[in-house]
Amino acid sequence: MAQAYTDQDLQITTTGDLVIAPNGDLQIASIDQTTVQNVILNLYTEQGDMSASPYLGSLVEDFIGEPNTQSTAQLLQTEMIRALTANGQYSANDINIVIVPVAVDTIVPYITIQNAASINTSTLVFSFSYINGLQLLSQGS
Repeated sequence: MAQAYTDQDLQITTTGDLVIAPNGDLQIASIDQTTVQNVILNLYTEQGDMSASPYLGSLVEDFIGEPNTQSTAQLLQTEMIRALTANGQYSANDINIVIVPVAVDTIVPYITIQNAASINTSTLVFSFSYINGLQLLSQGS
């Protein structure tokens, strides 16, 4: 059974800008939006970039230049799970990552996170080019 993740944060756009609510206040993200934001933050931040949070971030960009093989994809999947669980924010049991090769140099990681505190499953789809790195394709709950 999935754990209950109830954290909420300020809502941000995919480019990191704060969202303003209709009443002029800063918008609070829903539990599902916070989950999506956390995944994006953890995977796009290089581990070690934020000295106040040494476990925040991933080493995903280290895979640029590697061959597009099944073993490389498995290592990338392991790194993504490590990045999402290193600070205790999520349990590996609640994360599912399916990696699909789509080109000679590109894979598509489909990431889902189960949350007992929500009726939704948070889903993010990325593209990872072994030449250009990680790019968010879609997000949702």
